[in-house]
Amino acid sequence: MLAGKVMLAGRMMLAGGMILAGIPRPAVSAFAQPSPFDSAQDRPPKDAAATRVADLVELVKLDPTIKLDIRYAGTNNFLGKPVYKESRAFLQRPAAEALLKAHRELAKSG
Repeated sequence: MLAGKVMLAGRMMLAGGMILAGIPRPAVSAFAQPSPFDSAQDRPPKDAAATRVADLVELVKLDPTIKLDIRYAGTNNFLGKPVYKESRAFLQRPAAEALLKAHRELAKSG
C-alpha cells in the first residue's frame, strides 16, 4: 500500500485513513506514526477493579415527580407498536443522583 493512501472495506483506496469497523485508522507505512486511536480512552479498562459495580436505581423511585416519556413502551414511535412491556428508566446511582439534583434545581424555575 502506498503511503498516504488507504484501503476502505478491503477494496477501495482513499487518502487519509483506513476504515476498520467504522473507525478511521491510519494506513501502515514505513513512515507510520503512533495511532491516536490507541489510547486507553478508546477501549474498556483492563483492570477489573477499575469498573463500577452495578448499582442501578429506578428514577421514579428516587423522585415520583420525574416524568418519563419512554416512547418504545407505547405506540408513539416509528414502529407504531410497543417494544418494551413497561415504561421504566434505570441509571447508575451517581448518574441518577446528578439527574435528580438537576431536576430539583430546574423545578425551582417552574
